Amino acid sequence: MPTHITVLPSDAQKTLQTSSLRPFRLPHPRTGIPALFLPHGSTILELNSISPDAPRSWFVDQSVVSDGKLVLMTPIDPAFILIPLLRAVLAKASQFYSDNISSLPFLQDPQPSFKPTDDFLEELEAQQTQLEDIPRFLHIPPDITVQRPSAERITSFLKRRVDRVAAAQEPSADSTGPTFPTVHRQHLRLGLSVDELGPDTDEGAKSIRAGARIKIACEIIGTWVEESLMAEVLKTYDITAYSEYAEARAAQARAELALATAKAEAQEFKKGPKGEGSGTKRKAGGQGTRGVDKLKKANTKGMASLTTFFVKKQ
Repeated sequence: MPTHITVLPSDAQKTLQTSSLRPFRLPHPRTGIPALFLPHGSTILELNSISPDAPRSWFVDQSVVSDGKLVLMTPIDPAFILIPLLRAVLAKASQFYSDNISSLPFLQDPQPSFKPTDDFLEELEAQQTQLEDIPRFLHIPPDITVQRPSAERITSFLKRRVDRVAAAQEPSADSTGPTFPTVHRQHLRLGLSVDELGPDTDEGAKSIRAGARIKIACEIIGTWVEESLMAEVLKTYDITAYSEYAEARAAQARAELALATAKAEAQEFKKGPKGEGSGTKRKAGGQGTRGVDKLKKANTKGMASLTTFFVKKQ
């Protein structure tokens, strides 16, 4: 059995058994491209293979794993997998899902290495309480309950996830709270530092940072949500302050780049072409070789001129 180096949550490492790792192959909720998923408790693990640019091996104990790929298992909400399936029922769903979701070959693939899609849906029934807020329930007779997809409920569900991620970015006085270095670097890249934007006591700076946190949260959640749907969710927020600030910084960056380019061109124009108008003396030619110097000193007295070799014979 081949060995693979995997990065996964610690609780998943304790519960998952190697013999039972049979992932599901489903369309990725954002791109629709086939991807591998593995249910685990109340979440689902997305499997990503990271291949190195150059050949690489892993040293594990006293053995060497020649396959240098790294398998990354990222826990995500199972609702992200179901949202495209639910939107396919709606009239305004994306053309890809509405036309092809029922006929995709990887959903009907009989290969034994992957579990069938029906098993995936059955396993998610155990988490039905967490998914009940996405569809709208219709009680027709007392003993029949119909679940109908609702675009409003899907949007509301995604907004709750965005608000949760945005709230996690807010600075906290608790030093033991979670930190996100990647998000912090993105804040600095967007010019949200105290030195550049000012403290939160300024209402303008506070509004800009709040809008930036929403924008970053939408980008994070958008990793598993269709782009058009995520754009609709972003429109429900008022991030005007951040949008204007980002546009002003972009315009300033373009102006600084144009100014630097103009200065560089002016400096090149003042120098002129190489060897002209510089006012500096040209360097003397390099020293000749020994053979050339000896030929210059050779005594040619009595030798016929080279021109005699090209004169027409009488």
